Amino acid sequence: MRIGVDAVCWANGRGYGRFTRELLHAMVAAAHASLAGYLKFKDHPDVVAWLAGPFRKVVCRVDDKQFEDAKALEDHVVLTESSLGGQEVAIAFRPRESWPESFKFFALYRSSY
Repeated sequence: MRIGVDAVCWANGRGYGRFTRELLHAMVAAAHASLAGYLKFKDHPDVVAWLAGPFRKVVCRVDDKQFEDAKALEDHVVLTESSLGGQEVAIAFRPRESWPESFKFFALYRSSY
């Protein structure tokens, strides 16, 4: 996959400019979360099995309450974004066999545009 971005639209605070900025922030946050999660949990037996198996990943869009509630699950790493004043932007979890029921209701990430 190759991605090209026409950054001219970024100056637009509405519409396509906002959409592009949000999408790129999400892509970068997901990439950083994936790496941070791997680095933190790479020696855990569940990660070793995950890497040898189907290697499934899911990116979800959650509201503030869902994000805070998700942080209660053990074995996670929270990512912050310096360009957003240290705002928490992503959370990565160690792979596991079972997940809390509430995770099944998280919306898959799709653009808001």
